[in-house]
Amino acid sequence: MSEDEIKIYDVCIIGAGASGLAAAISAARRGKSCIIIDKNKKCGQKLYATGNGRCNIANAVLRADSFFFNEFANAVMTDENVKAFYDFFESLGIPFSEKDSYLYPVSMQASAIVWALKDELKHLGVVLLEGEAVKDISFSHGRFQSITEKRRILSDKLILATGSPAAPKCGGTDEDTIYGLYKKLGLKFNPYRPVLTPLKAESIVEELHGVRVKATAKTESYGRTVEESGELQLVTGYLSGIMIFNLSYYIRNKSTIKLDLIPNMTEEEIIKLIRDAWVNIKDRKTEGILNAFIPDKLAAYFTSHFTSDSERAETVDTKIKEISSIVHKMKNWEVTVTPADNYDKAQSAAGGVKTDLISPENMRVTGTIEGLYVTGEAADVTGKCGGYNLMWAFITGMKAGNSI
Repeated sequence: MSEDEIKIYDVCIIGAGASGLAAAISAARRGKSCIIIDKNKKCGQKLYATGNGRCNIANAVLRADSFFFNEFANAVMTDENVKAFYDFFESLGIPFSEKDSYLYPVSMQASAIVWALKDELKHLGVVLLEGEAVKDISFSHGRFQSITEKRRILSDKLILATGSPAAPKCGGTDEDTIYGLYKKLGLKFNPYRPVLTPLKAESIVEELHGVRVKATAKTESYGRTVEESGELQLVTGYLSGIMIFNLSYYIRNKSTIKLDLIPNMTEEEIIKLIRDAWVNIKDRKTEGILNAFIPDKLAAYFTSHFTSDSERAETVDTKIKEISSIVHKMKNWEVTVTPADNYDKAQSAAGGVKTDLISPENMRVTGTIEGLYVTGEAADVTGKCGGYNLMWAFITGMKAGNSI
C-alpha cells in the first residue's frame, strides 16, 4: 500500500477506555477525524465492571485529598472542568443519581454509559478498531505511525489512553506492552504497582471471615501517619473494604496497620459504661458484654486470644481489668500486612507517565514531540475510591480532545 492510499487521521487514540472514548468524542465534535485502537474485543470493559456493574462514574464531593500526593490532579480537576464533565454527559442524555456522594447513571447500569458513548462515536463517524493491539509506534517528520498486526495508521496527533495493568480480567493492559509504548516515544514514567486493593494479613483467620465493622486504620508512610476511616471488612487472610483500598496506596512493603474497632468512643467511656451497668451485666460472659460494641465474632476472638486464664476472675475489679485489657487491644489492634503481588483484585494502578512532562491545561506532553497527549491511567495520577479515577479519566480525555 502506497503512502497516498493510507488515510491520515487528525488524531489516533490508543485505548478505548473512559479517557480514550471521551477524547475521541470531544475531538470529533470539533470536526477532527479520529480513529481509536483497542486491544480488547469490546471497548469500555472496565466501565462495565466499576461499581459492581452499576458504574460509579464520579463523586459529587471533590476535595484536595481526593487524589494521592498529586497537586497536578488538583490543577486539572477544577470547577470549570468538573462542570464540563457534567455537561458532557448531559449532552449524551445520561442523568446521574447520587448515593452518599457517589454518582451513578439513574438506571444503575454501566451499559447505559457504554452504549451512549459508542452511539456517539458512530454518530460522529469515529473509526473504532476493536481487538487490535498496537505493536509498534513511532514519530517522524511531524507525524505519528501506529502499527497493528493488520494495518499501519498515520496521524497528526496521538493520544495515549492505554489505561493500566489493573483488573486484567476486565481488559487491563499488561506492563510490558504499556512500557514498550512509553519507551518507543521516549517518555519517562514511574513503574506501575497495584493499588486500591485488599491487603494480605495472615492474622485474619477463618473465624473472623465475613466480619464488617466501622473502624479507623493508621499506618506510617513517607515519614508521616496516614489514616482512613469507614467500614472494615475481614476476609480470611486479608483486610478489605474501601478504607483499606485507600490505605493500600501507601503500603509498598511489609507494614503494620493499627486498627481502632470502636472509633467513636474512648476506652474510658467504654469502661465507664460497662462499670455503671455492672449490676445488670455481671453474670454475662465477657464476649457477650463486648458484643454491645463490636460484632460477636470479633468479641469472641478478642476474648479468647487476648485474655489469659489467670485473668478470668469473677470479682468486679479483676473482671473490669480483664475487659479493659481487651478494649485496649480492640482500639489498638496491630495487624501486619503486605501489599498485593498482582493486579487481579486491584481497582487501579499507581504509576504511569510522569506528570512533570504533561501540561495540566490540555494533557499534552511537553518537550520534543509535538502533538502527543497522555490521559487517564496512562498519567501517574491515582484517585481514592468513589468514582474519582473514572472522573479523572473522562475529564483528561475531554481536555485532550478539546485542545486538538
